Amino acid sequence: MTASFPQVWLTAQFGSFTDLPRDLNHARWDGRSAFPADPADAEFYVPPLTQDIDIIGKPVARMTRLRVVQALSSGTDELRAELDRIPRDVTLCNARGVPAGSTAELALTLILASLRGIPELLHDQDREAWRPRVFPSLYERSVLIVGYGTVGSAPKDGALLVNVSRGAVVDTGALLKEAHGGRLRAALDVTDPEPLPAGHPLWGAPGVLITPHVGAFTPSLWPRLEELVRRQLTRFAAGEELDNVVAR
Repeated sequence: MTASFPQVWLTAQFGSFTDLPRDLNHARWDGRSAFPADPADAEFYVPPLTQDIDIIGKPVARMTRLRVVQALSSGTDELRAELDRIPRDVTLCNARGVPAGSTAELALTLILASLRGIPELLHDQDREAWRPRVFPSLYERSVLIVGYGTVGSAPKDGALLVNVSRGAVVDTGALLKEAHGGRLRAALDVTDPEPLPAGHPLWGAPGVLITPHVGAFTPSLWPRLEELVRRQLTRFAAGEELDNVVAR
């Protein structure tokens, strides 16, 4: 390798990362230790997968030659504040599609667990209480993927709201009001705020099931992210169009 090759910063969260293009100069950074190289030389940046905005954006202001930011999340909301600091011609790519299967699995799990009363039954098990009850079934029910508009803003009484996308998609205050009134139930893998602090009213809201943003995180996540980044770097080195480009 020579210094004339474009420099790529990769998160050190990747394990053994092989078969990378040889005509790129790779540097790894864990997000906390000293920079592995001069940020001013970086042209392609793969920031750590974290909710800590300071870590993600720490080197960005000094990356004066930056051409591409490859996020490891499907959404890029957490990068927006940092991207405002760099030129508009820097290409932003996300990891759309990588965690889709596992996130869909969790969505279905949350639906079934909430409808069939799994939280209540686990509570009974903890108390060693045998309490047979009748819970709703998913069979012959309607499932709506909520978007914007009249239909999405007016779910039926007794509906189950499932959110595995972004916490801010749901108005937390309005959800709490409807949950305490008994009109809606919810199953949430994401919340607003996030992480959800101890003592927040969502924790104890009736009919609300919460998981800590784990939809994407399965053993297959990092191998699939590695595959995406490897493909993107190969395209970058060849001067080809990148996948998953986000409009800015």
